[in-house]
Amino acid sequence: STFYTAKSEMSSSYQGKDEFYYPTYSGTVTTVKYTWWYLMIKDLGLELGVNNSLSGSSVSFGANDIKGLSYERIRAMGDNGTPDIIILYLGINDNAGGASPETYEANYRTMLNRVKETYPNAFIFITNFSYSHYHIRMASHGSYSEDTRLAYNEILDKLASEYQVGLVHLSECWEVGVSPTQGDAGSLGYLGDNLHPSKKGMEVWAKQFEKDIKAYFGITE
Repeated sequence: STFYTAKSEMSSSYQGKDEFYYPTYSGTVTTVKYTWWYLMIKDLGLELGVNNSLSGSSVSFGANDIKGLSYERIRAMGDNGTPDIIILYLGINDNAGGASPETYEANYRTMLNRVKETYPNAFIFITNFSYSHYHIRMASHGSYSEDTRLAYNEILDKLASEYQVGLVHLSECWEVGVSPTQGDAGSLGYLGDNLHPSKKGMEVWAKQFEKDIKAYFGITE
């Protein structure tokens, strides 16, 4: 969630026009306190090290300081000290950019290898994808393939097991219809547009992160 508010310690480390989505284009996520990661951090009693999010970023594409597999992007996560927990949420824009599942897997492996090399003692969590109608062509977001989303999720399941990292199952949160802003009874209000979670969607995501992180550490309530 690429949130930015002037002078906020919670802001994305990347700044500038269109390098963050929230709250500029959102009618419901108007404060950082509504983002999934803020809710998760507070509920789990954690502390934010670096908000390394960047609008439009991916594993595979962009300059070295933007693409997720680059050492520059990975090292930036340690700007405020060595992280204990790293959450990687990258892939939607690889899908939009046309990265094949094979390319995505190869680049994601490179990213995981470099993250583990740079932060060998950190607990790493990767996330899969919850949307079900990315095949809709949108002028501002390119063309998302549903087949590719499902293929990416299979890859992420496999990598989580192989690398022994945590997996956050956003795929279990909701599926959206052709018109997600209107939606069906199960998805009404979860998205603010065809792509970005609304305040309600953020709350659902936060609970999924909390559930899967607790399960990874064997925490039961």
